[in-house]
Amino acid sequence: MPMSVPEPHIIVRPLEPARCEDEYALHLAAVEWSLAESIIIETEEDIKSRPKWRDRLQPFYHQ
Repeated sequence: MPMSVPEPHIIVRPLEPARCEDEYALHLAAVEWSLAESIIIETEEDIKSRPKWRDRLQPFYHQ
């Protein structure tokens, strides 16, 4: 019997446009900051949610 998977509850808020040059610069800086460092996952121990799934699945090694 297939296992049922609950639907995720996702809240999406619309991105409001900047109202002035200063807000635009702030938005741009926030986006650049969030992209400044990439996430590096080398082993399953690097994944914070590991305790929730470690007994149920094995990660697929793809690199």
